Amino acid sequence: MRRIAGCLLACSLAISCAPSEEDRGWVELIDAARQAHAGGHTDEAIELGLQALEAAERGSQDQQLLVSLSELASFHEKRGETAEAVVYRRRALDLRELSSGADNLGLAGGYTELAGQYQELGDLPQAAFCLRRAMELRRQGLGPDDLGAARIASDLGVVLMASDPEEAQTVLEQAIATLERGLPATHPDLAVPMTNYGQLMRQLGEPAVAEAWLRRAMEIYRANAPNSARLAVSMDNLADVLQTQGDVDEAEQLLKDSIEILEEKLGTNDPQLATSLNNLALLYRRQSRFAEAESIYRRAATHLERTVGPAHPDLAATIFNLARLYDARQQPGAAEPLFLRSLDMYERTLGPDHTATGLVLKGYARMLDKTGRSEEAAVLEQRAERILGGS
Repeated sequence: MRRIAGCLLACSLAISCAPSEEDRGWVELIDAARQAHAGGHTDEAIELGLQALEAAERGSQDQQLLVSLSELASFHEKRGETAEAVVYRRRALDLRELSSGADNLGLAGGYTELAGQYQELGDLPQAAFCLRRAMELRRQGLGPDDLGAARIASDLGVVLMASDPEEAQTVLEQAIATLERGLPATHPDLAVPMTNYGQLMRQLGEPAVAEAWLRRAMEIYRANAPNSARLAVSMDNLADVLQTQGDVDEAEQLLKDSIEILEEKLGTNDPQLATSLNNLALLYRRQSRFAEAESIYRRAATHLERTVGPAHPDLAATIFNLARLYDARQQPGAAEPLFLRSLDMYERTLGPDHTATGLVLKGYARMLDKTGRSEEAAVLEQRAERILGGS
């Protein structure tokens, strides 16, 4: 979801011609915080921002509070500290809700931005709350057929897929219906909820229905932007569904076309290229075309090391996939260092109790068990079950 700057949060504070001592003190603190941040001194900026927030709280000045909260959120965001930033963003939105003459559309944008941050943190219930509130605010201001609210509903459908697929289906159907009423049949905005609906149908065990919607979305992207990253992603999605129906040949061609668009026509450094490569390698692995799969996994790893760096979860996933390939080929000597590398990367980037860490532990334990190292395998299996079982 696109980040939308909260209105008035980063603006300069308008002060009466005779500012109080408290006002002058707050202005000095917030200016000093901004200067420290501009100079690359983030720790100092955050400390000064907190002092400015305390000064604003003592003075009970809403505008000062909003600016202070916004600046603190921004400081943490620039440092990649999303969990800290959302605390300030949420408090600012709560404050704006209470203000007289609140701007519904501005608030909706703020909630949409915050929902994206909650998704990044994996807090889907809070993301759903924010998206619902954003939809409500837009519809209050612009009516029930507001296209912006329908676009937000498409995002809400994705968030709800895991926890409430039935509601996700209803929300996505309503989003598609609203957008179809308000947009031309080949408008690219229609492809987004159609893709989401197709993914949901796949999840619900309806591959034929999923294929129909994903094909429609792909054709919309093809009509609007034949060499776009969005078309490449839609090809990947359709290829995944086709594999479940046994249509491996078309799936392979779609993945190759996706890679060509991303790599040759766009010349992109986007990590999506690695996703397409991983998907093609997986198709080959399922067909026991191990040499081709290995080559493509290595291409994906090289691409990710260049685009996202040597310590990123996407690279860890590719290394894990390569480890599983060697395990399937009964090459434990080649598989083990890759299992260990992906495990270390996940523990450092996502944490020792993350689901991805548990999956690597489980795969590594199975490999160890097959090679007669049952005691080591049992220890890892126990840890994996604890993580994956949520205990």
